[in-house]
Amino acid sequence: MVAKSTLTVRQVNPASLAPWARLTRGSLRESNPIRQNAHFPNHQPETGRQSGKSIAIVDDEAELCSLYSTFVNGLGYRVACVAHDGDEIVQLVLKDSIRPDLILMDYRMPTMNGMQAAGRILRVRPGIKIVIATADDSVRQDAISAGLFFMLKPFSISALAKTLVVALGH
Repeated sequence: MVAKSTLTVRQVNPASLAPWARLTRGSLRESNPIRQNAHFPNHQPETGRQSGKSIAIVDDEAELCSLYSTFVNGLGYRVACVAHDGDEIVQLVLKDSIRPDLILMDYRMPTMNGMQAAGRILRVRPGIKIVIATADDSVRQDAISAGLFFMLKPFSISALAKTLVVALGH
């Protein structure tokens, strides 16, 4: 049996989307959490475009891949590729077809799960940051112990933004 993931999305006013992209460089160095109303001194939001970072998205559910792509682009990062199974992303990385800075990956996928794929990827590219995004909380400790970032589904856009910023070291 294949379990389906769900991601809760709430309708928001477009004007309310701007705050989730505004993160200060200093806010990550402090012990305080990132605030939605934080700004750079020059009032420019920090985005992935400024850093040139790319993100690969891996999930067996096409709708989630599309949603993640929209979120990642909206946060200012470049989507390096979209894959639908752990084996697919491993092959792309091993063949040097892609060189993402970060991989946002589901845990439960048909051929190869996210933890297995992460292990294979990190053996050849130890610098790639990997975020395991899953509704299965039982893999949290294994993911963290392996040096991966972990997000429990469902999660908010702001939680995704914070995780990407921390993982990519902005």
